[in-house]
Amino acid sequence: MPFGQIPLLEVDGKPLAQSYAIARYLAREFGFAGRSNWESALVDQIVDLVEDLKREMFKAVSEQDPDKKKDLEQKLLDEIFPKFIGFFEILLKDNGGQYFVGSLLSLADLAVLGVFDTPLQKYPSLLDKSPALQAHRKHVESLPKIATYLKNRKQTEK
Repeated sequence: MPFGQIPLLEVDGKPLAQSYAIARYLAREFGFAGRSNWESALVDQIVDLVEDLKREMFKAVSEQDPDKKKDLEQKLLDEIFPKFIGFFEILLKDNGGQYFVGSLLSLADLAVLGVFDTPLQKYPSLLDKSPALQAHRKHVESLPKIATYLKNRKQTEK
């Protein structure tokens, strides 16, 4: 096991570690990485932006001091989420609104969908001022295989 940690994907007896290395590999294998090098770079750009948001969210989640935690959560609501939601709105609108890159579902769409799952449990109105992201979320969640997965997956705890 490389690096002594999970996640780990084994392909043809060879291990591959690190979440985004695995995600990008699988995206390329199954056609979710874009249709060209340019689209692939755009997918990577959005996935990296999602990772930036996750780092900000982790600061609040991992804080042990209750007062600091409350301040960080408030900063997320007042500054961080609106900033990133704005970025995602622009990227989505610039591509026509249905998908983040090109005309097909990509890792970028799945990454953005996933990054808001837990925050929306805690803050259900988080995307209320973001009609493009709401429509995107509804569209992606309604895709047959995604809908089946969401219906049958184990629910994440808050």
